[in-house]
Amino acid sequence: MNNSKNNLLYSSYLTLAFIFASTSIGYSQITISINESNSPYYIASDLVINSNDSLLIGVGAEVIISDNVNIDVYGFISIQGSESKPAKLIAVNPMVGWGQIIIHEEVEVFTINNTRIEEGRVLSFDCSVHFANVTFINNQPLAWDHAISRFHYGQLTIEDCQIIGTNQGEGFLCHDILNPIVINCQFESIPDAVEYLNCESGRIGNCTFRDIYDDAIDLNHCNNTVIDSNFIYNVTDRGMEIGSENNGSSTNILVRHNTIVNCGEGINFKEGSNGLVQNNTLYNNTIGITSLNGTPSSLGSSIEVINCILSQNVTPVFIDVFSTMNVSYSLSDNSILIGEENYTTQPHFISPLLFDFQLQDSSPCIDAGSPHSVTDPDFSRSDLGATYKHFEIEESLKIWPNPVENQVFILMSKPFKKFEVIDGFGKIYRTFDLTGLIAFQTNLEFLSQGIYFLAFYTNQEKVLVKIIKT
Repeated sequence: MNNSKNNLLYSSYLTLAFIFASTSIGYSQITISINESNSPYYIASDLVINSNDSLLIGVGAEVIISDNVNIDVYGFISIQGSESKPAKLIAVNPMVGWGQIIIHEEVEVFTINNTRIEEGRVLSFDCSVHFANVTFINNQPLAWDHAISRFHYGQLTIEDCQIIGTNQGEGFLCHDILNPIVINCQFESIPDAVEYLNCESGRIGNCTFRDIYDDAIDLNHCNNTVIDSNFIYNVTDRGMEIGSENNGSSTNILVRHNTIVNCGEGINFKEGSNGLVQNNTLYNNTIGITSLNGTPSSLGSSIEVINCILSQNVTPVFIDVFSTMNVSYSLSDNSILIGEENYTTQPHFISPLLFDFQLQDSSPCIDAGSPHSVTDPDFSRSDLGATYKHFEIEESLKIWPNPVENQVFILMSKPFKKFEVIDGFGKIYRTFDLTGLIAFQTNLEFLSQGIYFLAFYTNQEKVLVKIIKT
């Protein structure tokens, strides 16, 4: 008998053995253990794991599931692959797909690590769920309200996962969960990639969202939620939609250090929602930030915008007559922003075409944030935008005070030849000969308020030190 016939018979045997085992579940304690050695493992019909039973899918396991088949779990389930040998749950017929793993409320803990799930979904009720390094692939024509994974109540942590779709269905939908966490994940072509409904004190952080036909992040009646450090681009509708959808307003939402590019709207607060939008970069969106009532309600939204960069947006901000938006210490390069200490100038990104929105050394956004904001990690005044520019301390120079009002004192521990006062565009305001000096003072009262650089030259190098003139 040739190898291909052996493989066919072996697969058929596993299928028959499994169907026989599944009929006896509920009558005795059964553990189904699937790993690399007994793969591929076929599931031909709906499977029920009863309260005393276990389903263990391990390293290198390959589980092939028939059309529309569900796995209902009331007992114990664990899916644990490894980085080099992930567990796989795939469809017999990729054009149809299998159904769902349904975790019922009798299950206390459900974990999936290092797993690839193709053409299938997950649904859980009142369970402590942890996903780590799980990849979902979906090509099915899912209805708009069919989520790749939906979680009701319980606890939830999702980290280092990804969903790759074809802009059908939805991503991770979380209902009525305290402190749901979705971090370090990637979402491609999946509408409403992360949606929280009636959730409290959650976080969506350090994720990437791209090529989405609907919204990337959606909050409905959520409170005390942090959305931070995400990169969102090429979203047809809204990068973030923060509102109600007939569930109640979302309140005390903190949106910070996000970069949002090429979206219909960048950040949208609606239906009586409120929050703080701080240190975000919004580039080339139709509308940068909106504050709306949201029909049919006339309940306006209220947001505070601070330390943000709004660059190349058709309309940087929009507020309807029912809502408010206070904008301060923020920059727009094509419109005047009404509010305290706002700037109308170019931000000087390194390369927007390459999606590099870090600040050049010459950027006026450096140290231009509110003096009342938390300092940047290098203890300097907050920069504008999602990323900050870190300047190394030059140990050969001691300069004080900084910020400076008039007199500045300089102590040098190496022989600099020349000293210049320049601005971020390279304009030279003063030049001094430093030959033979180790210390000196100079008066900078001739400078307007803003960011400048002190340039020190030796025969081999140029050292820039950033100062703030008050």
